[in-house]
Amino acid sequence: GDDIHRWEHLVTLGATSFYRGGTIVPFIADAWDPVNDNDEVLWNVDYYYTNNLILSLQQKFFFTYGSNLPSNDPWFAGGRFSRRDETGVKVTYQF
Repeated sequence: GDDIHRWEHLVTLGATSFYRGGTIVPFIADAWDPVNDNDEVLWNVDYYYTNNLILSLQQKFFFTYGSNLPSNDPWFAGGRFSRRDETGVKVTYQF
């Protein structure tokens, strides 16, 4: 068997900050699988309209480097479904 591709590695990097007194909170992250050569890059912005109402916008990008074929990586960091993007919108009400 292919023992190298059965290894599970994931390299992650993330950064966040806040603006306007904590009402705008951006976040960016990267998750890279070096064994299967797949990558997921995402960004997210949370807007705290009030302490109870939070609006979120998110975008995810998935890559398989060097191939358009689905790769069988265990982390889903760009593989399984090959190249794709996802957009998310979320409204959270806390009570």
